[in-house]
Amino acid sequence: MEECELCGKKISDVYVVEIDGVELGVCAGCARGKKVIRTNAKKPEDKSIIVRRNTPKEEAELIENFGEAIRNAREGMELSLPVLAEMLNEKESHLRHIEQQKTMPSAELTKKLEKFLNIKLTVESKEETGFSTKSKADRASLGEFIKPKG
Repeated sequence: MEECELCGKKISDVYVVEIDGVELGVCAGCARGKKVIRTNAKKPEDKSIIVRRNTPKEEAELIENFGEAIRNAREGMELSLPVLAEMLNEKESHLRHIEQQKTMPSAELTKKLEKFLNIKLTVESKEETGFSTKSKADRASLGEFIKPKG
């Protein structure tokens, strides 16, 4: 077993990196962010991990004026923004941006806000089927997009 030439840690996988024109045998931690010339590290087997979000088939969408609803509920409970941020373990600036609708809250934060402020911020949206609900008379035809010659 060799030692990392930077930190001295015992290593089995040596990464040869170039630092200021000098080649050094280092550990994976010391090689991070540096130009690796070669390595004797074994390639890990492809053990792909599939991460799936636990989302319902019909995802919830935020109401149109979610920021105003949050602010009104917070003010109705006579809470200042810093106090609400501390209670929800969130940054005050993040909540301010959400109230101003500059930022969308995550699904987790949306649930926290709904529960804590006792408000409804989401509406159920139905998956689109790809079919139009317009009648034939309301749809444009191909002929309307073709310019006549002349």
